Amino acid sequence: MQCHTGTWIVMSLVWSHKCTAHYMPGHVMSHRCTTRYIPDHVRSHRCMARYIYGHVMSHRCTSRYVPGHVMSHRCTAHYIPGHVMSHRCTARYIPCHVMSHRCTACYIPGDVMSHRCTARYIPGDVMLHRCTARYIPCDVMSNRCTAPYMPGHLISHRSTTCYM
Repeated sequence: MQCHTGTWIVMSLVWSHKCTAHYMPGHVMSHRCTTRYIPDHVRSHRCMARYIYGHVMSHRCTSRYVPGHVMSHRCTAHYIPGHVMSHRCTARYIPCHVMSHRCTACYIPGDVMSHRCTARYIPGDVMLHRCTARYIPCDVMSNRCTAPYMPGHLISHRSTTCYM
């Protein structure tokens, strides 16, 4: 699909590279986009537009997010339930959040963390790469993990945990 500024696109389309058109649900955009997005949109690379439910942003984003949003790469925005952040993030997280790369936020059920994470985990959590948090049923850990495991757990790569 070619990129035409100002063109209306219907759901499930994928756009990339210097697009400024108005998008609707299910769209995907990347690379220097500044347009306003609505639910289920995906944007990446130097985006500063206002986002609402279901949005995805990455690379140097600083806008405010609400539930269902995804941000990555040097993000400091305030997050609430359902958010996803990665790479040097320091925002406060609550249930269903996903964080990766040097994150120290407090997590609760449904959280996902990776790469040098030390937060406390409970049921349904997923962690990988040098994790030391305590895990219970349905947890997944990989790469030098030492947390105690119970039934249904998955672990790989130099793991020393107890399995049932």
